[in-house]
Amino acid sequence: MDWSDEADCKDEEAGVEAETLAATCAGTDYQCGDGLCIPVSWTCDEQEDCHAGDDEDPKLCGKESECHQYTCGTGQCIPHRWVCDGGVDCDDGSDEAACGQERNGTDSCKHEQGWFPCQDGSRCLLADHVCDKISQCEDGSDEGSFCSQKPDCSTLSCSHKCIPTPAGPTCYCQPGYELGADKASCVDVDECQEFGACSQGCQNTVGSFTCSCMEGYVMQNNSCLAVRGEPLLFFSTKSEVRGLKVRSMEYFPVATDLPYSIGIGFDSLGGRVYWTDVEAGKETLLFAGLDGSGTTELVTNGLDMPEDLVVDEINRNIYFTDSVRKHLAVCSLESEGGCSVLISDIEQPRAVAIHHKKRLVMFTDWGSKPAIVQVAMDGTNRKDLVTDDLIWPNGLAVDEVDDRVYWSDAKKDTVESIHMDGSDRRVILDMVAKHPFSMAVFEDSLYWSDWEMQEIVSCNKFTGKNFQTLVKEAGIRPMGITIAHPLLSHSGPPSPCQGSPCSHVCLPHPLPSTGYTCACPAHLSLDSTGKLCKSSPQASTLLLSTSAQVFSLHPQSIGKTNNELLAVLPSPSLITSMEGNVVDSMVYMVNRGKNGTIVSFDREIDERMEILTGDQFGSISYDPLSNNLFWVDIHKMDVMVHSLSSGANLEVMTSTSSILSILFVPEKNRLLVAEEGKFTVVRLGDFVPK
Repeated sequence: MDWSDEADCKDEEAGVEAETLAATCAGTDYQCGDGLCIPVSWTCDEQEDCHAGDDEDPKLCGKESECHQYTCGTGQCIPHRWVCDGGVDCDDGSDEAACGQERNGTDSCKHEQGWFPCQDGSRCLLADHVCDKISQCEDGSDEGSFCSQKPDCSTLSCSHKCIPTPAGPTCYCQPGYELGADKASCVDVDECQEFGACSQGCQNTVGSFTCSCMEGYVMQNNSCLAVRGEPLLFFSTKSEVRGLKVRSMEYFPVATDLPYSIGIGFDSLGGRVYWTDVEAGKETLLFAGLDGSGTTELVTNGLDMPEDLVVDEINRNIYFTDSVRKHLAVCSLESEGGCSVLISDIEQPRAVAIHHKKRLVMFTDWGSKPAIVQVAMDGTNRKDLVTDDLIWPNGLAVDEVDDRVYWSDAKKDTVESIHMDGSDRRVILDMVAKHPFSMAVFEDSLYWSDWEMQEIVSCNKFTGKNFQTLVKEAGIRPMGITIAHPLLSHSGPPSPCQGSPCSHVCLPHPLPSTGYTCACPAHLSLDSTGKLCKSSPQASTLLLSTSAQVFSLHPQSIGKTNNELLAVLPSPSLITSMEGNVVDSMVYMVNRGKNGTIVSFDREIDERMEILTGDQFGSISYDPLSNNLFWVDIHKMDVMVHSLSSGANLEVMTSTSSILSILFVPEKNRLLVAEEGKFTVVRLGDFVPK
C-alpha cells in the first residue's frame, strides 16, 4: 500500500473549490463568499445562512443607516412600543435595562405614569427630579419656567401623586391604577381588559390581577403551555407533505413526489392528514395516515383550484375553498362522494378556518370587496366580520381559547387579529411578515408560512415578538400549514350528525339548536324525508359515448368521479353523433354500424326506437321548441330537418363544401352550421315543419 490514491487530494480539493466559486447562482439567489447559493430573501433577515455569515453583513444590509424606531445597544432597530413593555427584545436587553428607573431616551416615558421626558429626548426622569432646582436634562427642560408658574401641584387634589409639566401640573397614579374622568382621582385598572395581559384566564384584583390556565395547560414563564403531548405542525411544500414536532424540531415525511399540494388539514380521530393537489386537469383532495400509508382520493370530481381546507372532526366534515369555482364546499369524511357547495358566488375565496365551539366557519375573500366572513356550518347566518382596510387577506386562524380570529394580509405584509364579536381589532405584526400565506395558532404562538421568505415562522400571538424560524430550507417553498394537538381536538358541542343520519352530507344547525340539515351533490336532490339524496331531473348531465356504449357524467358535481352506463347498442355499432333532450329524458344517436340509423333512446324506461335509416347521417341537433331533429346528409352535403311529430323531412340548406357539425340555438331560433373554413348562421322560418 503506497497511498498513491491520496497523494494529490489537496490539489484536487483546491480545484473543486475554485470551480465552485466560479459557478453562478440563479437570478433569484444570493451567492455567499464560499459559493453557496441561498434565496435573496434570506439575506439581511438577522439569521446567518452563509457559512461565514456574509448574508448579514452590515454594509449589505444597510444597517449603518438611521433607525427611525428604537436603536438597541447592538444596533438592532425595534418599535418604540416594545421598550419597557416587560419583554426583552434587544439582544443586549437594553430595551428593558433601565425601566422603572431614570434612563437615557424617552421611549415609554409618560407624564400620566409619573415620568418626565426631557424635551431634547435625552433622558426620562422621575417626578421627584422635576423642578428640584437641579437640572437633570441636558437642555434643562426639567427646570423650565413652568416650575414657577401657577397653577402648580399644590393647587391639585390628586389621589396619589402629581408631576409638574410644561402643560401644567398632572396627576398620576401608582402601578395598577389609572386616572379617573376627573383627572385627579385614581381608579383600579382592569388589566384583564388589556389584550395579552394573561395567556388564558384572568382575574382582576384591586391594584393588580392574577392569571390562570385552562384544564390541560400549565403556567410557564407567564404562558399557558400544554401539559402533555407535543404540538405537530403539518405543512405542504408543493411536492411534499411533511410533519414537524414543534418542541423537538424533528421532521417526518407524510407524502412525497406530489404534483402540486397546497392546502392541508388534520383529523385526529381518524389519524389522517388531508391535502389538496392542484395539478392541472387532475385536481384532487386526498388523505393519508401519519406515516404516509393508505393514500386515498376523497374528491376527484368538480374541482378547479381547491386551495385551503379545514377538518371538522366533531361533525366528520371537511370544508375547502375553490378559487376558480368561487365557492366554499363541504364533504363528508365518512361518506364516499358526499359533497355539497356551502357558499357560492365568492369572488376570490382563499383561506378557511373553523371555530368548533361556536359551530362557525370562517373564510377570506380577497376580491374587489375584500372581507373576512363567518357563516354557520350549515351555510346560514352569513356575516362579514371584517371589511375595512383589507387588500389580500390570505392566511386565517381561529383561537378558540381567546375567541379571536387572526389573519395575514399578503399585500399589506401585516398580521392582525380581532375578537369574534368584531371588536378590538389590532395589528400584531407589521415589520417582519413579507408575504404570509397560511396560518395556525396554538398556546401563545402564531405560525405562518411566508412565500417571499420561503420559511415557516412563529411569533407571540399577543405582541408579535419572540419571532422564530421553524422551517427554512433551500429549494423549499412552504404552502399550507396546520397545527395538531389533543387539546385542539374534540373541543365543541356534541354533534347532531352522529350515526350518519344523512345519505351524503350532514350539516349541524347553528347553536343552540341540536338539529341538522342534509345536503346533496349538485346533480342530486333531497327526497321527501329530507335525509336521502336522489337523482334530480333538473340536473345537467354530460353524455359520453364509445362506439357502442352511452354514459352519463356530472363533471360540475363535487365528489368522486363516476359515470353511469345508460345504454349498450348491439354489435356492430358505431355511434358518431349524439344529442340530448333538455325537455325530457330522450337521447338521439347516429349509429353508422351495419346499415346506419338515427336512434332515439329514453333514459328513464330504457326504450330504443329507430327514427331514420341509411348511411348518409352525419351531425345531428335537436330543437325542443318544435320537436324537430336537424341532421347532416354527408352524401349530398345538405342540412335536413326531420319532424319527430309528423315524420316529415325538409331540406334546410345545401353547401358546396363538407359540413362538419351543426348546433341548434333555441334561444335565438338559429342553426349554426360549421363547414370547412367557415361558420354559417341559418335563420329558420316557416319552412321548418311543425
